[in-house]
Amino acid sequence: MHAILVLPLLAWLLSFADWSEQRRSGVVLLGAAGYALLAGVVAVENLLGLALSKPPPGPVALSVLGVLALAAAGLLVLDGVARSFTTGGIEHD
Repeated sequence: MHAILVLPLLAWLLSFADWSEQRRSGVVLLGAAGYALLAGVVAVENLLGLALSKPPPGPVALSVLGVLALAAAGLLVLDGVARSFTTGGIEHD
């Protein structure tokens, strides 16, 4: 459910970045892929009845990969918006 809030926020913030539409879409896709991977791992763990206190290393690694993808998307958004503000490239409706 968090993705319903976070992914539109990423897209909206990217509207302030002085980037091409393709680059902005790629960053949102990276965030969406991270969320999908993380949610998929959690869903599979729940279906298999795995204990949250002792998860196997494979799902933990996939979860970390999903979180890193989402964090990378967030950092890219912040960087893109910050660079646009510092270079004066913001022309938003």
